[in-house]
Amino acid sequence: MGREPDVAHGVRQPGKRLRSDHAFRSEVALCTDTLHIPHSHFLGGPNTWTDLDRAKVRAYLAWKSEVCSGCGTHAAEWDPRRGGDRNAYIADLTYCPGCSRLHESREQEVDDEARARGVHQVLVPADVFKRRMAEAEEKNDG
Repeated sequence: MGREPDVAHGVRQPGKRLRSDHAFRSEVALCTDTLHIPHSHFLGGPNTWTDLDRAKVRAYLAWKSEVCSGCGTHAAEWDPRRGGDRNAYIADLTYCPGCSRLHESREQEVDDEARARGVHQVLVPADVFKRRMAEAEEKNDG
């Protein structure tokens, strides 16, 4: 039903397709991280974990463990000896209104005691925030 593991020169290379095929990696990530189902089931098969499904998850988790937490890239993507390219990505600037709002909030004073109590700054959708404020006012008035 599923694809056989990649083999080169008679040697099994688990995860080769996972590294080279972004669409396949996205499917395995969705199945592993979000849906918690076998990839073969995602493709229309029975909801049964096959050896190949388990191998895909192991390869995905191994790949994921080597992704840089800072930039989100994989070392192999940059290494020509491993099929990568030293110019695999271009650094570009992007603007995120949410990050900007959090930065503005961080500039406001939050005392050390509040930080020690676990106060965090988060983004809340405006309608949710307004509803929470209205509910808090009702509690205080009643």
